[in-house]
Order: sequence, then structure tokens, then C-alpha cells
Amino acid sequence: MNQILEIARVQSKQIHDMDKTTRELVQQMREVVQQVSTLREEVRELPNNLVEKILLSLFQAVETVLQGEQDQVRHGVTGEHATMDPVEMSTKGSEPRR
Repeated sequence: MNQILEIARVQSKQIHDMDKTTRELVQQMREVVQQVSTLREEVRELPNNLVEKILLSLFQAVETVLQGEQDQVRHGVTGEHATMDPVEMSTKGSEPRR
């Protein structure tokens, strides 16, 4: 009986912690959305050619970084010709399919 109560206490604390974390993440997401909204308004006020130059180069740089990280994850972790399927890995083990 004590063991069941202890398990229930641990699970209750875990649920409480997850709820707290979820609420914090929601608040952070609201702040990010507000910042994006503010930036959108500021961008609309900039001259078009300036916006195009800044945003295009920024998007290209971000895309390059993200693509590099994806390539590193695919090839650096699994080998040159392997692909990772997270669902498959979680159900069948950690070996990538080839």
C-alpha cells in the first residue's frame, strides 16, 4: 500500500512539473508571437528594397545553417548513406534503415 502511495505521489509531482513547464512554454510562445507581430509591423514601415535585401539574405543564411545541421544529423550520426526515421527507431531500436 505504501508503495502504491509513493508511486502516486511521484506521478502527481511529475504531472505537476509537466503542467508548470507547459504553462511556461505557452507563455514564452505568446511572447515570441508578440515579438514577431511587433517586428512585422516594423518591417512594413521599412522601404521595400531594404526589406528585400535584408530579409532575402537573412532567410538564405538561416536556410543554409538549417540545411547544414540537417545534413550533419543525417550523415554524421547515421553514416553516409543511412536515413533516420525517429518513429522506426523508437519502435524497432536505434539502427537506421539503409
